[in-house]
Amino acid sequence: MKTLRQLLVILIVVSLVLPAFGDELRTAAPAKIGLSKERLDRIGPVMQRYVDTKQAAGVVVLIARHGRIGYLEAFGKQDAESGVPVKKDTIFRIYSMTKPLTSVAAMVLYEEGRFRLKDPVARYLPEFKDAQVAVEETNPQTGEKTFKTVPAQRPITVRDLLRHTSGLTYIPPKGSALVRLGAATI
Repeated sequence: MKTLRQLLVILIVVSLVLPAFGDELRTAAPAKIGLSKERLDRIGPVMQRYVDTKQAAGVVVLIARHGRIGYLEAFGKQDAESGVPVKKDTIFRIYSMTKPLTSVAAMVLYEEGRFRLKDPVARYLPEFKDAQVAVEETNPQTGEKTFKTVPAQRPITVRDLLRHTSGLTYIPPKGSALVRLGAATI
């Protein structure tokens, strides 16, 4: 139980904090950590080609081994229109790319027998106990859409999270009362 919660916290912290430290992380000469400097030197021209051919506005590449950084370089612009260069600590929104990383890490723990897919998420994240869900209603007289919260019909499971059927969202449906209330949108 504790391990899954720790993994979730670590993944969140790494995704939020790692970019903020850039050059302050421990670095090492590539050869000292078993990396080939000659092969690492091939990365720059390839990344620059992606920028030059407009396949990417900007790229940051970090390669680490044994807890030390052997390669960290930035290429291109944060935003092609503004011309602001990418820095080694530029934070990128990677949207759903965290999903496969988190899923693989979770399945490693599953294979080790650390949790079951049918386990309720509240077992590891107590904040999900007694979850409430938003139910949209239409006022029959005015046609105005509102919402109310009601107890969830069943607890969210780890399986629900992994297959994205938990009901958690960060984009409310267009025209939803949640949008009018200022729910998070991207």
